Amino acid sequence: MLGSVSVVDNRAFFTSIGEVPGRGQRGTLWVTDGTASGTLRVADFPCRESYDCSLLGIAGVGGRLLFSAFDEHTGYELWRTEGKRARRHLLVDLRPGPDSSAPEDLIPVNSRLFFMVHSDVFNEDDDQTSLWMTDGSRAGTVSRRRLSPPRVPRVAGAG
Repeated sequence: MLGSVSVVDNRAFFTSIGEVPGRGQRGTLWVTDGTASGTLRVADFPCRESYDCSLLGIAGVGGRLLFSAFDEHTGYELWRTEGKRARRHLLVDLRPGPDSSAPEDLIPVNSRLFFMVHSDVFNEDDDQTSLWMTDGSRAGTVSRRRLSPPRVPRVAGAG
């Protein structure tokens, strides 16, 4: 199954979900220049559950592709690649260890990427959302603003 597509420097990156021989069900990141010989698997990531194989988002910034993907050691975090086979790097682990910050809603603006991060993706009652920005470097990845959850107005007379 095909997923997201993003163009970086005349190359198209795209995602797929499927069986990888000898590795099981995986979410896979590909790059192509439009030719069969120029289509390469950049990386694949394990499925957290049978239904949860996808990369959460991909976007091109500054000649690199940034993407949110799952890894057993980091959970869902932000990664980067220049598009070479097996050359992917964890950009930053915003929730160190196996807990996920689940970067999503990746939006490129000029030479920056804006994205949303959750403080506790597995606990809706305690989840805080923040807007983050990166220039594609670890040092250039910063929180811009914590967003408060919408408040539900109290109804007069309700217990």
